[in-house]
Amino acid sequence: MEEAPKGLHWRKPLRSMIRGLPVEDFPPGYSEVLEAMRLAPSAVNRQPWRFTVESDGIVVSAARFELLPMAARRLDCGISMLHLEVAACANGIRGEWKFLATPPAVAKYVVAH
Repeated sequence: MEEAPKGLHWRKPLRSMIRGLPVEDFPPGYSEVLEAMRLAPSAVNRQPWRFTVESDGIVVSAARFELLPMAARRLDCGISMLHLEVAACANGIRGEWKFLATPPAVAKYVVAH
């Protein structure tokens, strides 16, 4: 059995990071995608992102966290966005990014139907 990478036990629970649709209403593959995003690395392990799950995609937002500047939080959101895209592809979910100009929202991964 492989050991989990060091630090994973310090990751926030997924339910504390998501808003929007209830978990039981997630479209197929969304749970796996969100779990991959949850495990993404971040500066000083703060996980300064939040996800809003919608029927047509996932919005990534920078969380309020005063100790990190907004630029660092947005960079960390970008890392979680890469994890989203890789996990979505692995789960057969295709889409594209729509960047948002309404902070704290960063971008929305819009699923192609």
